[in-house]
Amino acid sequence: MVHHGESATSGEAEKVLETQQQTMEDQDAGLDMLYESVLRQKEISHAIGDELDVQSGLLDDLENAMDNTGNSLNRQQSRVEQLMETAKSSGSTWLIVALSITLVILTMLVFNII
Repeated sequence: MVHHGESATSGEAEKVLETQQQTMEDQDAGLDMLYESVLRQKEISHAIGDELDVQSGLLDDLENAMDNTGNSLNRQQSRVEQLMETAKSSGSTWLIVALSITLVILTMLVFNII
């Protein structure tokens, strides 16, 4: 013979069991969503790492190009300085200035500017 009290206790136990089962299913769904989110974050971090590698290579190339340009500029500046020293010591500076003025005057005459 089943008493009314035992039936109620059995029914309550089933409800608790169902509630626990639903809670576990909800937790499983939440964990699945968290797992998917972590996978997406991993993919994004790998993509960022790859992009940083590319950017680092580009910056290295730019640094090398800048070094080469700086070295070339220094060589050219040294050559100009040597040329200026040679021109000063030989008196060619005044000759260059006089010839430049003559060129300007002749150009003006040819185009009837004067």
